[in-house]
Amino acid sequence: MKKNLEYIYLTVFSLFCAVVPFTDLGEAIPNIILIVLIALFPFVVQKQNWKKILDKRFYTLYLLFFY
Repeated sequence: MKKNLEYIYLTVFSLFCAVVPFTDLGEAIPNIILIVLIALFPFVVQKQNWKKILDKRFYTLYLLFFY
């Protein structure tokens, strides 16, 4: 089940990357795909990956990004 979700997430993300340049033709399609990615995100990301995201080294990166 986990591998299927990862494969679906990868496929939807690839589709999202392919659709973004064509947003002038249809603006709703990337938004719908983004909603699907957000819904699948908690099921695909593992606990070890959250620890990497919340590492102290990345806080400065986050601060620079949001500044």
